[in-house]
Amino acid sequence: VTASAETLEKLEALVWDYQQACEAGTDEQISAADIAFHETIARAAHNQTLIELLQMLSDWTQLFIQFIKHNKTSAAPSQGHRRILDAIRAGNKEDAAAAMRQHLLNGKQSVIRRLREQLEPTASEVPLDFPNAW
Repeated sequence: VTASAETLEKLEALVWDYQQACEAGTDEQISAADIAFHETIARAAHNQTLIELLQMLSDWTQLFIQFIKHNKTSAAPSQGHRRILDAIRAGNKEDAAAAMRQHLLNGKQSVIRRLREQLEPTASEVPLDFPNAW
């Protein structure tokens, strides 16, 4: 993972924007900052397929963020972006990939937890890693 100084600067600003949005912003601001962060990484990687996929999923991202309702007092949502950026800055593609996988897994688990809250008590038996292929 090699990123230009300009890309690193942009990602740093986006991590800050995302953190601020998570703390005091609207769902729309949170999703816009989240999408911009991921798209910037995809563009820096010159991954056109991922760029197009992220653009197609942007509406879903907004829905997920509205659904999970970030805890405004927690730094956890922005920590995932920070870990990804730190690994990219260090040029460590294995750590960057691992941080991204963990970030996506955390998002998936947040959605599952929220679903559990909304469903009947028997839904609490659904494991956090369900479905594995997701």
